[in-house]
Amino acid sequence: MKTLGRNADNDLYIESNSFAIVSDLDAQCAIIESILQTQQGELQFDDEAGIDYFGTILMNPNRIQLWEGIVKSKIQALSFVSRIEDFKYKYVVSESTLYWSMVVLNQDGEKIIITDRKTTLSLADRKSGSAGMPRPI
Repeated sequence: MKTLGRNADNDLYIESNSFAIVSDLDAQCAIIESILQTQQGELQFDDEAGIDYFGTILMNPNRIQLWEGIVKSKIQALSFVSRIEDFKYKYVVSESTLYWSMVVLNQDGEKIIITDRKTTLSLADRKSGSAGMPRPI
């Protein structure tokens, strides 16, 4: 399995005069991270991709259990995923920040470990109509 590589700012980067490519566990990790960092409706070519943050976490009151179910469903649907072993998260309303970690077992029995991620969410982006929500920081 291969996919485009991303740097710490979640941007594609160039390596040897071409877009960087990651493979195997790095590719699987990048795909999982991409799901959690993409706002549903953000991608013009696939409006079902990503997570509905506006209809779950950013609701008042928030619907964090619904968000968790959507995330788990999308991750479990990936062809390389056997099961989610651990998923921890915390949404800090005062910071508009979602902190999360995940351990996933792939079909080969290898663990994909994603730790200490945070994503900042903002309703201002929805009001202005800008894409790119949520954005990692």
